Amino acid sequence: EEGRQTDAVTVFHCAFGDNWDINYDAWPDHWVRKTGMGFPQYVEIAIQKDATAVGHKALQIDLDGASAAVVSPPIRVMSRFSYVFEAQLKNVGLQYSRVTIVLDFCDSAGRVLQTAKTDPFSTTKGWQSIQLGPVEPSDPSIDHVTIGLQALQGHKGDLHGHVSLANVTLKRLPRIDVTTNNSCNVYTSLDGVEIKCTLSGIREPDPEIDFQLLDGTNRALQKEHFRLNGRAIADGAPRGAGATEVGVGPAGYEGTIHWHPKIPDYGFYHVVVLMKSAVASGGVRMNTERQLGSRNVDLVVVPKLPMPRHGEFGWSLPEGDRPLPFQDLSRLLPEVGINWVKVPLWFDATSPRRGDELIRFVELLGASNIDVVGIIDRPPNQLQSGNALHHPTSIADLLSQTSSTWVAALEPVMTRLSLRVRWWQLGSDYDTSYSGLKALNKHIADLRTALFRFGQDVRIGMCWDWSNSNAQTGNVRWDFEQLCSEKEPTATKWEKLLSMPPSNSAQRWVIIEPPPRPTGTAENSEAAFQARATEFVHRLIAAKVHGAEAIFVSKPFDDDNGLMRADGMPADLLLPWRTTAAMLGGAKYLGEMQLPFGSDNRVFMRGDGQVVMVVWNAAPTREILYLGEHVQQFDLLGRATPAKLQGHEQMIEVGPTPTFVLGLHPAVTQWRMSTHFEKRQIPSISKRQHNSLQFTNFFPQGVGGTVKVFVLQDRGSGEYTTDQEMVPTTGFAPDRWTIEPSQGNFQLAANAKMKFPFDVQLKSALYGKKPVRIDFTVEADEKIEFSVYREMEVGTEDLTLDVKSHLDKEGTLVVEQTMTNKAPHLADFKCSLWAYGHRPQRMQVYRLGKTPDRKVYRISNGRELLGKELWLDLEELNGPRILKYRIVATAESASDADPSKKKDSSDATKTNQGAPSTGGAKRPPLATDRS
Repeated sequence: EEGRQTDAVTVFHCAFGDNWDINYDAWPDHWVRKTGMGFPQYVEIAIQKDATAVGHKALQIDLDGASAAVVSPPIRVMSRFSYVFEAQLKNVGLQYSRVTIVLDFCDSAGRVLQTAKTDPFSTTKGWQSIQLGPVEPSDPSIDHVTIGLQALQGHKGDLHGHVSLANVTLKRLPRIDVTTNNSCNVYTSLDGVEIKCTLSGIREPDPEIDFQLLDGTNRALQKEHFRLNGRAIADGAPRGAGATEVGVGPAGYEGTIHWHPKIPDYGFYHVVVLMKSAVASGGVRMNTERQLGSRNVDLVVVPKLPMPRHGEFGWSLPEGDRPLPFQDLSRLLPEVGINWVKVPLWFDATSPRRGDELIRFVELLGASNIDVVGIIDRPPNQLQSGNALHHPTSIADLLSQTSSTWVAALEPVMTRLSLRVRWWQLGSDYDTSYSGLKALNKHIADLRTALFRFGQDVRIGMCWDWSNSNAQTGNVRWDFEQLCSEKEPTATKWEKLLSMPPSNSAQRWVIIEPPPRPTGTAENSEAAFQARATEFVHRLIAAKVHGAEAIFVSKPFDDDNGLMRADGMPADLLLPWRTTAAMLGGAKYLGEMQLPFGSDNRVFMRGDGQVVMVVWNAAPTREILYLGEHVQQFDLLGRATPAKLQGHEQMIEVGPTPTFVLGLHPAVTQWRMSTHFEKRQIPSISKRQHNSLQFTNFFPQGVGGTVKVFVLQDRGSGEYTTDQEMVPTTGFAPDRWTIEPSQGNFQLAANAKMKFPFDVQLKSALYGKKPVRIDFTVEADEKIEFSVYREMEVGTEDLTLDVKSHLDKEGTLVVEQTMTNKAPHLADFKCSLWAYGHRPQRMQVYRLGKTPDRKVYRISNGRELLGKELWLDLEELNGPRILKYRIVATAESASDADPSKKKDSSDATKTNQGAPSTGGAKRPPLATDRS
């Protein structure tokens, strides 16, 4: 700004001296006072001497308990410049009144096209410097500006209040405009970005301009340097009536430079434009540079993704066409995965042009498969100013008043829009005033009759707080409930809220606010973005999984946590939103698929018939399995890569950030998810036990093929094999059991189900969950081979076992064993703990019941066993059960290492029932399919 002030030119200056009072009547020449109701003539306004003021004179208003306003003569301005207002203000004795400076920018006919004003001032401590701007005229037809001083009384007037204005100055500054060739800054082509930098009012014709392209983490990608070839500004516009020019000086130079950055990939980018000039002295250019100004532009380049024709994802536009006009919104919204838009539609009947704009906007969105929800919220200005509806506190307060006060104002809206808009919301988002009304069904029925008297198929709803979402039960007269919460719930609370079953017939709509942007050094870090994007996408996925009929962002244009900035530029979370909406909009949730290494996932069937899986894992993992022939993986920015192949199977890279896998084979996916064992629990006894594998043919035709079942063995380091004769390095017996028969043939009609029976016999099986792989070969229209991953569990639900170890102060390894037995009969067990290179230790458990039994083993010189396997054998003396259990010795138990993980005995029982802790032993983190 210091550099720009060097180029400032004073276009108006009034210090209320003799040159502004040529007839010595104590009134500034060409200034006008406002008269009429509320602005009485008895209020004295005059030029007064003031030794403390600049120029020793000031315009003083003695309020005398009333309001007053004065306006300067019109001052010539041009839209090619920006303007800054400066003055001195002194207020004395103001208790109820407030003072405001107003700049009204007008066309040559005197119509106000743009207004800028200061915040209200009360009593000041002596003279206070006032500055407003820089203000850039937004309309090329702006011709002049007037400066107004308003002193308005509150609910009372100030009898002894005085307002003084001195040294009024309006300066012209160079104007710097940086724009793009896309009004929304959302591009679909990597080579279609153009940055336009326009300078006007500069004092020299050739300042330097630097363009810089940065990625979302502020890493520099490209930089280019230009010198402007400026031309002299010619002002040939006619002057407005009475426009004043004071010390204007030369108009200066103007010029424009266009820059086409090289965008390397789809994503979010910053463009920084820096304008600087060499300091001139005596007409000679110096080496010293001064900065004229800088501008930042944010933009996104989005990959082409087919948007769903019908979906749940939408935005609320509480300000309608601000900050972007309807024409720009109609181009933006279809590109970012929007199927719903909420817009305030209560327009002023005396402004038919506004109605035309809204109708055109609704029609454009309808052509792009976007449903509009009309918000009945803020009444028109002339209705608000009436006595009946002055400052209504909520929509319920407003519409609960006598219908004659508001029906007439709403009727033109309904007449023009009810044929085009089927969905209507009473009140803005977060206005939950309707949910607390008594006899709500009757009230909504009466409203429906009053508002929609044309027999149209309209749907009506309102906002509800999650805390009382189930207050109304059964059939209700409204069609949807927009559920919201004043405080954003935690992820756990969010899942709990979504899991609540609906209690009435209304659709459930939800509001999801993006996480706020961090401040400081983390604001532009990749880790911060990934964390926010992950949290946001998880909430969107949860809403889809739990069947929300509509999912809204209530403040998409917001500098704190919006998908767009308050000035209309895109923000970093726009791309994750767009990708999620494009992938899941209108999709049907199928369930979860069990993957080889247990990555979390959700599977959906899209409206176009494609199956998409969103998958993530806390640790970077590579999932390898057959998914289909044309599988693509999409990151949160929407960038697609073909899935890598390993043999005939796809290799999917998975990490903490969700990724979308599109193109899964529909029949194979549903076949895989439906496959299950008749019995997952295998009692730990040595005799043969019957079980079966059940699966369904989801191919559209009859198929035949083979099925093979393998129990996977742990080779260590997270690797598993079907080798049944693996020899462990510890010297202990391997985990061995057999399945007979392990393979079979099948022929299935379309949608037919089959049971493949087999027997399981345990030889030396470890207690706990065992990974199982089922290989299918299916002969359909082509031969397809794929694997299904499941678990069977050795043990019984009525017996729980928890084993953990730690080193004591003497270096002795202490192993604690806790058991419970919920069977109706008490049991005795003979227990043996084996440590390689040590003598076995034995314990006896007598009459084990529901009360936990604790046994402690101690092994001297235990430090040498840390990280090695220990084996625990438990043989039931009065029953058939034999348990074999493996742990890895650790120096600290989980509860000792982290006090936050301590549990009471009941929690431990629930946690370890049928699946005791491995003490660090590696197991595949497989989870059962849920569909």
